[in-house]
Amino acid sequence: MSWPPESLVDAFAEKRPPRRALLLVPFPDMKAVAAMCCLMKVDALVLPSDTGVLLCLDRTDPEDVDEAATTFAAMSGDAPVLAIRQGPTDDPSVSDIQAWEYHDLDKTALPNPGLVAANMPPVVEDVLVGAVDPWDVEGLIDPTSMSFLEAHVMLDEATTRVRERERLEDLGLSHPDDAAPNHQIASPPKPPPDPFAQTDRADGQT
Repeated sequence: MSWPPESLVDAFAEKRPPRRALLLVPFPDMKAVAAMCCLMKVDALVLPSDTGVLLCLDRTDPEDVDEAATTFAAMSGDAPVLAIRQGPTDDPSVSDIQAWEYHDLDKTALPNPGLVAANMPPVVEDVLVGAVDPWDVEGLIDPTSMSFLEAHVMLDEATTRVRERERLEDLGLSHPDDAAPNHQIASPPKPPPDPFAQTDRADGQT
């Protein structure tokens, strides 16, 4: 009889949560990040959090994590992309968390990754340990369900929102979205109308 028995291995496998990696990207607009995932073929769910936008990857090999992280780090300027994943251990009683920081193409392993996870939004640790299924996170966006055309439209709309917010900030005014907490990740039933879209409709009616 081999050890450990297959039945015991199977029992442990059932208890072990799926391995996932999460990226915290320094972009405030969740829809823009989802559109970029679609256009750049980054296979990830886009999740809201209190401190930024999260990408949840099912493929957790270091090469897959590197590819997704460097894709966004190359566009984020001085702001880093943070990646955290459940390590390769097969023992469900062992938490083997790994964390890295990406500046453009430079990757740095972070010490005390468990502490890094603890200081990230609660949803990160919940997803990593399997307490929460990412598909159950309220407000998630699945970029794989978008067409390229839908992604381009969504990215254009996000760019308009960013420019409008910058314009209002220059005038010392607040954007309407800022009235609600976590405005960058809110999913209201009826989002604020795009001012450019209003102009287009008015032109079309005249």
